[in-house]
Amino acid sequence: PTGVVFVNTTLLDTCNSGSFAEAIVTRGMLEKTAINKLTRAVGRATIVASSKDQVALEGFEGHGVFTYSVLKALNGLERYRNNRLTINDLATYVEETLPEITMKKWGYEQIPQKNLQGMDFPIGVK
Repeated sequence: PTGVVFVNTTLLDTCNSGSFAEAIVTRGMLEKTAINKLTRAVGRATIVASSKDQVALEGFEGHGVFTYSVLKALNGLERYRNNRLTINDLATYVEETLPEITMKKWGYEQIPQKNLQGMDFPIGVK
């Protein structure tokens, strides 16, 4: 399993990682209130490799497929407005490419999950 944390961003490349994304949504009221205040101010994002019931496939170009998709997005900054990759751009890219790769290679559609809250924010600049 691989996890990466940018400021206010969590990326998890692990089996059943969708359960982590679900847990964020079901936190206690006091914790939710504090998180919501921070989220409105700066935004927060969680993008995970699979649903709570899915495996996260490994062994694609030396990485998990999720990690591979994230790296491809970060290495292709010229595709994005002003050479800036935002968290929404990253989530969209992973949602589009990851299931295609897993279906083509293994005949299995791995579905990444996301929880994006607050304003969009840049995570990569070229």
